[in-house]
Amino acid sequence: MKIPADRSRARMTAGPGKARVSPRLHTNGSASSVKLAFFLVFLLAAYAIPLPAFAYILGQVQQQLHDNEEFFQIVNSKAAKFTLRDAEGQTVGLGDFKGKVVVLDFLDGHCTDLCPLLSDLLAKIQGMIDRTPLRRQVQFVSISINPTKDTLPFMKKYGQDHGFDPRNWVFLTTLPGQPENATRQLARGYGQEFTEANDGDFLHGLVTDVIDPEGMLRGKFYGLKFQPADLIAFAGALANDIDKRQGGKGVQAPLALVSDRPAPVAAPVDYAAVAIPATLLALATVWLVVMIAFLLHRKRAARRDTSEPQWSGNMTAPPASDSSRGAD
Repeated sequence: MKIPADRSRARMTAGPGKARVSPRLHTNGSASSVKLAFFLVFLLAAYAIPLPAFAYILGQVQQQLHDNEEFFQIVNSKAAKFTLRDAEGQTVGLGDFKGKVVVLDFLDGHCTDLCPLLSDLLAKIQGMIDRTPLRRQVQFVSISINPTKDTLPFMKKYGQDHGFDPRNWVFLTTLPGQPENATRQLARGYGQEFTEANDGDFLHGLVTDVIDPEGMLRGKFYGLKFQPADLIAFAGALANDIDKRQGGKGVQAPLALVSDRPAPVAAPVDYAAVAIPATLLALATVWLVVMIAFLLHRKRAARRDTSEPQWSGNMTAPPASDSSRGAD
């Protein structure tokens, strides 16, 4: 029997009167299918992992937080603009962060009571966000209300001491020539009061404001007891507003939800209701693709087994043709 010359994969290695097919006849196809399957699994897994972070629709998240997060308040007003300077002396304004969600807080860097605790909490939330694609879409901003004491060198050290990542966090203070109380007046525009006490400290509450990519103040988180996952989900919903991506005006909170006080106490938000089905769907897709690749490989292997001679070491090699003898 003569083996067609165009079947280059069936490489013959001959000994004295014997011939066999190279093992690469089947292992090449198998390896390629396995590599393809692993690649598809990796590709789909890469898309499946972030699904829980981006599976929220803004209106649904707002409703869930209003119902379940005790320390959250929905707001829908224009955020007060500002132009200040950072620890490097560079001018920074709210407009510089257009297109990003801004997580904003006012603090006294020399406060030894609540301010450092809020900074530690926000640095923790920043670290959680920075492990997801949201890192490029969320900007953290802290503003000093005590510019006399919070000097530029102090501000540089403050971020390091509390674990902030300067890639998407900035500490701002007044510009030269601005009044000493300029940032406290700005805080009043966000509904916060900082009252100076006789000892030089400031009496104040703790509020974290969340501003959407269009410069609208959309929510407030009060104190230190709110759930970090709630702020992350809210920021993610604002950054990934599906309706805006489709050219709409965005999902607005019903007017009944906009209140002047935090929502009542209730159970924690159940994000698993959205995240688990999306993850299961992704895993099912991965399994389906792997099975299709496996069945196609089996089908090709069976076809080769029925159409090609399989030479083993115990079989005599086919006689050479007349033309091949002449060539020798």
